[in-house]
Amino acid sequence: MRWKKTGMLKGRAPRSVAAVCALVCLAFGGKAQAQGGEEVPSGGEYRVDAIVVEGLLRTRRSVIEQELLFGEGDRINQAQLDESVQRLRNTGLFRAVSVDVVDTTVAAVGGVNTHMEPGRLLRVRVDERWTLLPNFRFGRGGNDVELMVGLQDANLFGSYLQLGGSFHRLAGVNSYSLWFRDPRFLTRRQALFVEGSLGNRVDAVFDLEGNLTGGYSLSRRYFGSSMEREWRRWLKTGAYLSFSDDRFSYSRIGAARRDAQEARGGLPEAMRTLTLGVSTSFGRLDRDSYLRDGTLLTLRFNQSFHFGGEQGRSNRFEASLLKFWTLPWRSNVGVRAILGFSDVEAEHLQFSAGGLSGLRGTVNMRYRGQNYWLLNAEYRIPSLDHRWLVLQHVAFVDAVGVTPYPDQVFGATALTSGIGVRLLSPKIYGLIVRVDYAFPVAGADGPGLSFGAGQVF
Repeated sequence: MRWKKTGMLKGRAPRSVAAVCALVCLAFGGKAQAQGGEEVPSGGEYRVDAIVVEGLLRTRRSVIEQELLFGEGDRINQAQLDESVQRLRNTGLFRAVSVDVVDTTVAAVGGVNTHMEPGRLLRVRVDERWTLLPNFRFGRGGNDVELMVGLQDANLFGSYLQLGGSFHRLAGVNSYSLWFRDPRFLTRRQALFVEGSLGNRVDAVFDLEGNLTGGYSLSRRYFGSSMEREWRRWLKTGAYLSFSDDRFSYSRIGAARRDAQEARGGLPEAMRTLTLGVSTSFGRLDRDSYLRDGTLLTLRFNQSFHFGGEQGRSNRFEASLLKFWTLPWRSNVGVRAILGFSDVEAEHLQFSAGGLSGLRGTVNMRYRGQNYWLLNAEYRIPSLDHRWLVLQHVAFVDAVGVTPYPDQVFGATALTSGIGVRLLSPKIYGLIVRVDYAFPVAGADGPGLSFGAGQVF
């Protein structure tokens, strides 16, 4: 997709007298309207004489400009306008985006070309979200209690930079993290992400029948960075690098879990891991306030080098599919499907599912193995839909399959189903409170109540 930097400054006056006349026309109602993609009456291509942005309180005008596929003086068509509006919505910074188009006849100036041609004035209207907020989550899934407090801003200094940090307590242990993301690194359609954390968690090890077979405390120092580049609206590629330092102990481990772990051979050996990976994404998910629509397929492959332990190198491949449909009554159907293969022997680095964000109605990391698949499907429909508050009702199905044998990965290990509610604010970035109740269908430990913040996917 073509990227054009317009170079306009906030508050800049239109470049021609005709554009000022267009503003007068707009003030007196002489306009055609394109609300997020409706046809401009004249059709075909037209020149954009001026761009006016309304509704900005904190966000810089340059953020709007870098999402548009055109600038003042460019000739555009309806498809470019529709795509530009959708790109503004996909930033997540705005509750709503609309465009008014003024149709006026403009005299071209310069040289001997004094012919008449149609011109337009575009008025972009946005309704900003509040993006600077404390981050708080208190949840319970299975037997684990989770508390997270932090601060994040998805629009730092009004420039679409993102920064956040958090304190996280899960199952009685504390963790800390700090991250930064630039979705338009070097003013291009590429995203830079950097994260550092000091994590602590208590791991329980179960067999597939749900019997506790061991456990330990894991302390991890982690650093990771990734870069992703958009080549087309439907194609992205990325690369990432991470380093982790993992150490194990019996801190906060009960006697029964410790005895079971000793029977398995004791604590795992301390391990440092360097990981290099690449990714490719096909498709795109489009936003419209709290609704989603579209398809996104992401393929990831990485190779890890382990220092410590018995295995020196491992490989991992993961394919994830996200699919959303918008239905009548502003309802949404969403599906997440993940398929992963690896040859890693270190137990704490294997795929895992269960608990608050995987298989609801089970304990955290209940299912673990070298190969797995995970499926989450939800139907979401609102009973209250207000500018500041939305109440969604949810029906869901979760399923997982875990195995050490790649040729048996498609077997089902556990299945749950349930209902829930979502309380969210379209005007506040990322604010979603959820409550889910899951019923066991097969191979699960529930029923169980899960509540916390954020969507499952």
